[in-house]
Amino acid sequence: MNAFSPDINTDRFKKVMADYEAITGKSPADNNTSLEELIEQFYEINHNERGLIWFDDEFYRLLNINVYDYEFPKTQGFQHIIKGRFNILIYKLELPDEKKVQIICDFLNLQNFSIRRVNMTNKKKYSNIYKTFLQNIVVRDYYLNDMYNSKYGSHFYGADEIDKFRAKWKKPA
Repeated sequence: MNAFSPDINTDRFKKVMADYEAITGKSPADNNTSLEELIEQFYEINHNERGLIWFDDEFYRLLNINVYDYEFPKTQGFQHIIKGRFNILIYKLELPDEKKVQIICDFLNLQNFSIRRVNMTNKKKYSNIYKTFLQNIVVRDYYLNDMYNSKYGSHFYGADEIDKFRAKWKKPA
């Protein structure tokens, strides 16, 4: 199974928060850390977006299955691929949890399955800074273009979905 999203990789920002003290010598929870510093760190860490090439670099290399050879049902939001000995489920993270549970149960032939939330950002010591980051960042055009004009973005997402993602990040929340 593989879940994915072309949304801006804010998990990488969480890594900035976790690594910020080592990088700068300042704690991210320190009031002296500016939002601008954190945003610059976000772009530095995200410069080469690993998620965009994961299916090529990892999935294809290990399984010899090119997911881009299979037309993805964009409105359905998930796909089941069987090739050789591999039985693969790919789904969008944006699907509602109830839908994820249903497709995972069907895929694994389970009667019961639940999704449990762990590693919640709102429980981290940097949760306030992260919330401020999300409320204030206006993502740069080059970054949005790299994300949404990629092979990855256009294969799994329709133009309407990509327009919504772009709109979300072009203005503060």
